[in-house]
Amino acid sequence: MATKPSLSKSYVTLLAFISIFPTPNWNRWAGTHLTITMLTTVLVYAHRDLYPYATYHLEPQDKLGWHLWAKIAIAFVVSVFIPSALPRTFKPINPLVRTLRLYRVFSFSDKAASRIPQRK
Repeated sequence: MATKPSLSKSYVTLLAFISIFPTPNWNRWAGTHLTITMLTTVLVYAHRDLYPYATYHLEPQDKLGWHLWAKIAIAFVVSVFIPSALPRTFKPINPLVRTLRLYRVFSFSDKAASRIPQRK
């Protein structure tokens, strides 16, 4: 049973290829849009196919059997687990604090080094 490629699948594939590029701006932009698009896909699957199982009078709209559950599982892993495991880049809020701390450490070490007797 072959399914037609949809616009969202093509967009997700394009975003996945763009997120491979080493430029940080494109990588961050594509990764954010990829996560949002996949999370939207999971929410649509949940509304169409998981919510009816929680009611008595509705039936799931997609009846694909285990294919549907595999799609939902893969989309959930891609949109929730993988983005939560990715490391974030550290951007200091106030870089001056770092230089003040380093100044204090090195000024102390300068004083300590000046007390060491010099070898002749």
